[in-house]
Amino acid sequence: KYWFQRYKLFKKCDLGVRLDETAWYSVTPEVIAIHHAIRCSNVTPVCVNSSHVMILDAFCGAGGNAIQFAVRSMHVLAFDNRIDTARQNSKVYGTEHTIDFVCNDVVAAMPEISADVVFLSPPWGGPAYREGRFNLTQLVVSHVDGLHLLNQALQITRNVAYYLPRNVELQEVLELGIPFEVRFSFLV
Repeated sequence: KYWFQRYKLFKKCDLGVRLDETAWYSVTPEVIAIHHAIRCSNVTPVCVNSSHVMILDAFCGAGGNAIQFAVRSMHVLAFDNRIDTARQNSKVYGTEHTIDFVCNDVVAAMPEISADVVFLSPPWGGPAYREGRFNLTQLVVSHVDGLHLLNQALQITRNVAYYLPRNVELQEVLELGIPFEVRFSFLV
């Protein structure tokens, strides 16, 4: 199933892109990552020139989003517990010099991080996430749930993008009383 979609994941798939078993179903498809990068590069009037935007990609995975942030001239701080795949993929796209890869627990590091934008795309739990409603309080990363993760990101900046599955329970976020915008992305 995923092999036939490889060019949707990375257009340069045949030029040395690496995908491990998890990345095949968890990497953001390139066209959606491009959309994320465009939106994140224009989030704040203080950062009129995107080359001055520092973005934290809190769960960079195979690097799909981090690469597109870097393509848009943002400086990227990319965290994950495995960074070799993302680093290799950034070389394929020529963005390795504008991405600082950190192999560490981002949740523990967040209180010390300074960034203009925080991009959250935590692991959704594999393909089984599609079964029923997706609940942020059930999403657990480094012993914190998805709502706590959002609150930690908001301590860094008000500019937070949270990439979640389309079956997410938005009522949880509404109850926080934080103004937010919802965008749905679909691949055809």
